[in-house]
Amino acid sequence: MEFRSSALLTRHSKRVNAERKRLPTQSNRFFSNGVRMHRARMTLPLWGLAAAALLALIHVGAQSMALKASVGNRWTIGPRDTPAAPGPLAARLDQALRNDTETATAFVAYAAALALSGREGRLADAGILAWIAGRAVYLPAYALAIPYARTAAWLVATTGIAAMLAGLILAPTGAAL
Repeated sequence: MEFRSSALLTRHSKRVNAERKRLPTQSNRFFSNGVRMHRARMTLPLWGLAAAALLALIHVGAQSMALKASVGNRWTIGPRDTPAAPGPLAARLDQALRNDTETATAFVAYAAALALSGREGRLADAGILAWIAGRAVYLPAYALAIPYARTAAWLVATTGIAAMLAGLILAPTGAAL
């Protein structure tokens, strides 16, 4: 029995090696079991997910640094048994972080649905770009307390989420809408 399995393994290895030599260099990548790797393309919904993760890190970092500046190092490295009394900037950045978390949930769900369903079209793409632009402007507008800018940025981002939903519902699979 051992001889038979080793003979099958040898034939399989020879076949895989022959296929590797025949394929172009760019797609000449294999898993250890001989299966050829598929190179997925980065679509706009996937880039949008990466941008959402980057924006989340920026929100968390800004909020954390503002809180540390307002309450001091002693509270931030301590047990945090008592609630901190953050300054106005830290409080605004904390609220901006909470708002980002609320809208990012819908964005991630729709971007993943668009990427997995193949319903990527102009309407959904415009929604992705609008959400990213709105969220990128939202944090500095909220931190600097610029009148109407925060509300306008929120409206752009929320309209982007609505456009993503419309693109997901209205576009047939693989069609551009």
